[in-house]
Amino acid sequence: VAAGLLMQRSGDLQNADRMYLQALKFAPANADLLSARAELLLKRSRFVDAVKSAQAALKLNPDSLIAKAVLGKCLAYAGEYAGAQKYLKDTYEKGNVDADLALAYSEVLMRRRMFADALAPTLVATPFAVGKPEKLRFLKKRCEFLINKLTAEQVSNAIKLAELKLKNSKSANLYYFCLGDMFDVLNRKPEAIACYKKGLQRDPQYGRGHLRLGMDLEDFSADYDRALKEYEFAYLLLPHDDEIKLRHDRLSSRMKKSTRDIAWQIKTAGRKMKAANVQQRIQIL
Repeated sequence: VAAGLLMQRSGDLQNADRMYLQALKFAPANADLLSARAELLLKRSRFVDAVKSAQAALKLNPDSLIAKAVLGKCLAYAGEYAGAQKYLKDTYEKGNVDADLALAYSEVLMRRRMFADALAPTLVATPFAVGKPEKLRFLKKRCEFLINKLTAEQVSNAIKLAELKLKNSKSANLYYFCLGDMFDVLNRKPEAIACYKKGLQRDPQYGRGHLRLGMDLEDFSADYDRALKEYEFAYLLLPHDDEIKLRHDRLSSRMKKSTRDIAWQIKTAGRKMKAANVQQRIQIL
């Protein structure tokens, strides 16, 4: 069994399956072993065999989350979304954070047009995609679609549920930075600012977080003193980042000339007025 698990983790699925089959000869009623093999068979796209192994595991142990996850994913592949939702919901809610499971559950909910429920698992999957550009773009687009479609209360609830699910995950620090970026794309700057602030409370050493917060404070809120401080924090953490240096130096220069720059004063007044008019949105978080 141990050899099979090692082979499965290294990607040698065929030999891992051979090891599991040998182990099952000695322990045919081992629910954990049947669940592990079901998961492997799913990865090999042997859906019928995966379902059989998962069902056998559940007969022995009705609480096997691995077997339920396999059954849910197989049913989803078959287009049986109601059955898939039942198994994936139970696994998602009771199990540890699993980005692939969260995405599979989100996909089923999207197919069933249960958009309010789909946002939280999509948010959970998003920070795990950092470093995988195509997957991250896909997840952000889905989140942006859902955020635009749902009410403020529904979005707020989903954000809190995702935060709770990610609480003890290593990817939790990236959660609010990803969320802030989504709100920036949607031009919902108060929410973006709130997200960056929450993210920096968790991880004050994230230089790009300070930069993005500074950019919104400068360009949206016209809070130049605070924006400059964020750029300074960012520059201390990332001294070789040209974008940070450019932002810092440009704002510093403008602030020194502000008393003589009438056009900039007019633009600043307009930004502050706009920010004040939409500030109530920040309550979503």
